[in-house]
Amino acid sequence: MDIAKIKKEISTLAKMHKAIDEVTIGDFKDAELIENEACKLIFAYCQHHRYLINGKIIDDKQYISREYLQWCIEKLAIEKEDIAEIWWFYNLNFWPDWVSEKPDFIKEVNERLKNDFYDFKQ
Repeated sequence: MDIAKIKKEISTLAKMHKAIDEVTIGDFKDAELIENEACKLIFAYCQHHRYLINGKIIDDKQYISREYLQWCIEKLAIEKEDIAEIWWFYNLNFWPDWVSEKPDFIKEVNERLKNDFYDFKQ
């Protein structure tokens, strides 16, 4: 699993995401499924490289909420350059109007983590 392959898959998913009209509740659900797929792809990359979260490898057999998944990715994004690159690329492709340059984006990620943006117990 390499960054180029992950980016290509994220680009494909982002194009599918942008093609959804988001008029009906079904459209919103479809968009969310695509977003989840991209996050799971990034998380699989993290697992493939055996990156640790709080000193542990996350068992992929356990249920992982999307919020927890994103928290894990953001934790790794401030520690690992490859994850920072992939996470920024994902956000840039899915929400280009909301994403700043990579250094500023990583600062925003760090601030979210510092300020307990994610609402769950770690």
